[in-house]
Amino acid sequence: GEIGAEGLPILEVYNKLDLLEGVEPQIQRDADGKPQRVWVSARDGRGLDLLKQAIAELLGDDLFVGTLLLPQSLARLRA
Repeated sequence: GEIGAEGLPILEVYNKLDLLEGVEPQIQRDADGKPQRVWVSARDGRGLDLLKQAIAELLGDDLFVGTLLLPQSLARLRA
């Protein structure tokens, strides 16, 4: 594609769960068990833990959690 995103994992996130009756936060998985869709409510926070879990599963070893300190000389890179 134009932005070079082919082959990257895709996760569909359905928000506004708080507006639907009878729908609970959940992760829907594909036939291989990989997260495909996540149902959340950003308003009340339900399902955000599942969203984090799904992202971690999809990114696996590519996920970086931490602090990156850049010198002032690289401020432009940070921006």
